[in-house]
Amino acid sequence: MKEILINVESKEIRYAFMHFNILHDLIIERKKSRQITGNIYRGQVRNILHNIQSAFIDIAEGENGFIHINDIVENRKKFEAMFDMDFDVDLADKKSSNRSKGDITKLLKIDQPVLVQVVKESIGTKGARLTSNLSIPGRYLVLLPNTPHRGVSRKIENSSMRDKLKKLIRAFEMPKDMGLICRTASANATTEMLIDEATQLLRIWEDVVSKFHTAKGPKLLYEEWTMLKKAIITCI
Repeated sequence: MKEILINVESKEIRYAFMHFNILHDLIIERKKSRQITGNIYRGQVRNILHNIQSAFIDIAEGENGFIHINDIVENRKKFEAMFDMDFDVDLADKKSSNRSKGDITKLLKIDQPVLVQVVKESIGTKGARLTSNLSIPGRYLVLLPNTPHRGVSRKIENSSMRDKLKKLIRAFEMPKDMGLICRTASANATTEMLIDEATQLLRIWEDVVSKFHTAKGPKLLYEEWTMLKKAIITCI
């Protein structure tokens, strides 16, 4: 039997994940500030640092976020189509390990709108760490809008189940250059449940893209689950 024990204090919340009365995991969320990790934004490039191949992006969350060239989507054609630009650097060349040797000024321009996701909270005067390799998690699946990879969680150890899930997600009709990852909980889901969730995640992504193109200036487009929702989703 799985349980979640929640202890709420004035400055922090503790989540204990119990499995047959044994502590499986403990998460402490300090209430000093709102968490934005996982959120997707329509950002705007404010400054480009050629010497470290990085840029600062305004996401309307206080300090500008920070993105490195290695955190810009690998699929060049997808990136070009999304931002209606042509790039001189081919980040899709997987045979090359020289992505960091590219020129970020050929990828990003001052005031350019970009679609980014927070991967690390801001600390002090340092803004949030950003990526253009986006992911949208569900209960059973994770949608990778810019990455054409399909895989199964390593926590699913049963080989026949892994093979079944691999065949299933390979058979999904997905837009080109998108990927799916089966989470651990997918082992207990029916085919219909997985198809329904994949459809739901695609709708979320379509909504994000629509908001990106209609928004003016930096704006939050998708908000990641709160820690409580994550706890419930993980434990169910």
